[in-house]
Amino acid sequence: MIVSDVPEGEERIVASGPTVTAPNEAPDPGEVIARYNIPLPVAFVDSYGNRECSAVELDVSCDARTSRLLSNSDALQAAATVARQRGFIAEIVSDISDQPIEEGCDLLLRRLEMQRAKHRGSDDVVCLISGGEFACPVQGSGIGGRNLESALRLTRSQKHELVKYRGTLRGTDGIDGNSPLPAQSLIARPSTAPQRLGSTSKTFLRRSDSYSFFVALGDVIATGPTGTNVCDLRINLEEMNAC
Repeated sequence: MIVSDVPEGEERIVASGPTVTAPNEAPDPGEVIARYNIPLPVAFVDSYGNRECSAVELDVSCDARTSRLLSNSDALQAAATVARQRGFIAEIVSDISDQPIEEGCDLLLRRLEMQRAKHRGSDDVVCLISGGEFACPVQGSGIGGRNLESALRLTRSQKHELVKYRGTLRGTDGIDGNSPLPAQSLIARPSTAPQRLGSTSKTFLRRSDSYSFFVALGDVIATGPTGTNVCDLRINLEEMNAC
């Protein structure tokens, strides 16, 4: 039974997938060990070399089934249900998931623009919900993670007409990168954030220091570890009558 923190259909790589049958094209473990000269306990190497050793045998003919208990899609559906109960127009954006972080943030903004055009002038609040894990290479020695950096990138990209835009981006495990406190970030009014800190937001990005940026604004929410992990959750809200 698996709690999945990987993309849909990739359950075989959850914690390296020891309980899921490897695909036919998977490399032989012995060849990988030899190629990279991986140091392993002698007992393991000896038992692996002895294919009759029951400790390393896997009976693939047994009646084995894998059940997925929770995944990112469950978190997205739960968030959408609560949003609709609150009267929001909730849309799950399943195609924005694991892109490079800059591309993913741009896609989120474009989707918001589409919703503005569709609901312009109404009293609706649009709630865009997406998940997964943006690819976020570390560029400096700062503090933060991909969710805080996504929030900072969205902040920098906003136009003044998005005065009432707000959102929350968080890891479902309550931890984001190397933040000193398990943290998520809240964007209360992103069009004003760069103005309040001058032109330094680009510097924060360059040194991968998004946590320090939001701490200075008082916009970090520390939840602590949740005890589970089903990837990240990004919730973007916009009041259409602000457009």
